[in-house]
Amino acid sequence: MKILKGRHDTITVPNIKLTSSARYCSVFPSINIKGSIRHLQLRPRELDDYRQRCESVLRRYFKRMQWLLNGSRLIFSPIVHKHILILVDTSGSMESNIDYLKKELATLVWEQLFTYQIQFNFIQFNDNYQIWRDNLVLPTEDNCHEAIAWISTLKANGNTCSERVLKFAFDFHHTKQPIDGIYYISDGKPDHSTSYLLEQVRLMNTIHTNTTDTKRISINTISFCCQDIDANNFLKNLSHDNNGRYHRSTNNSRDIHLFIHRLQQDKTYDLELDDSLLPELDSDDIKRLLKEIVKARLYLKQAITFRSLYNQQQDSTKEITNKGQQQQQQQQQQDDSILIGPARVPMSEALFNRKSTSLYT
Repeated sequence: MKILKGRHDTITVPNIKLTSSARYCSVFPSINIKGSIRHLQLRPRELDDYRQRCESVLRRYFKRMQWLLNGSRLIFSPIVHKHILILVDTSGSMESNIDYLKKELATLVWEQLFTYQIQFNFIQFNDNYQIWRDNLVLPTEDNCHEAIAWISTLKANGNTCSERVLKFAFDFHHTKQPIDGIYYISDGKPDHSTSYLLEQVRLMNTIHTNTTDTKRISINTISFCCQDIDANNFLKNLSHDNNGRYHRSTNNSRDIHLFIHRLQQDKTYDLELDDSLLPELDSDDIKRLLKEIVKARLYLKQAITFRSLYNQQQDSTKEITNKGQQQQQQQQQQDDSILIGPARVPMSEALFNRKSTSLYT
């Protein structure tokens, strides 16, 4: 394999003996080396291996996507930390969805906290906040049963004291027990100005020189059944400002799975991917994976296109070679006919006399 500089002018591609300008750079397999695009000059066997590897990567991406779109991960995203506080909004705006929330939280406890052995604690907040246990608990069967029993008692009422519950979470980290992640579940904006709260949280999450903390706490936000654009933007900013991930839950998994199925069946790789096609999938994890799927599909399409061009060039060369050989054979047959003479190939009498006379003059 050779690496060719991807210059923005007309170059000759050795394998297919054709020129290509920068307008068609996307046709050829390429890689990014320190910010500079380099085209790959591959042997046919290497190109086939490259295509197989791209297909393998794409299959793994689709498997990962299906995993992300199942169970509690579709509602809350994957829990990626080992010591967490889960902050649950139980303000009055959650009343219409509180039963659905309790059901999904129970699934979260067994499917992720228990399965992956994540130490956890719950805090519910509205006008005030209430913590479930004094410290983080181990995800034993008894603790999980007790957590679900506590979740079943949640009721929605009052306002949203986001600032106070977040301050309590940081105090818990500094004075009681270290945590590495906060999961903030809400369906709307806080009581305070969103810009004010974002600034306050930034100050709370600052690493102080007189402590042993070496990194900021990751705040991951889950927008639960929220269609308010401003509220979702606040949750998105809260997570992105604090080394976290944003996820907007959805129960419209059917359309999402149908779209993923269409992608898997699209062997021409012409189906365009756009965030507007999947408005329900407003999730950092899923968007990052979609971005990688788009990239893998592009590389695979490049490999298929380049292989097709190479095959066409080879067929054309073979056809020209065959024609040349046929013409050469025909010419040789004509020459042999003349040299063999009238013994085997009939000649006109006049032509034979001219040939014979020329031999003796």
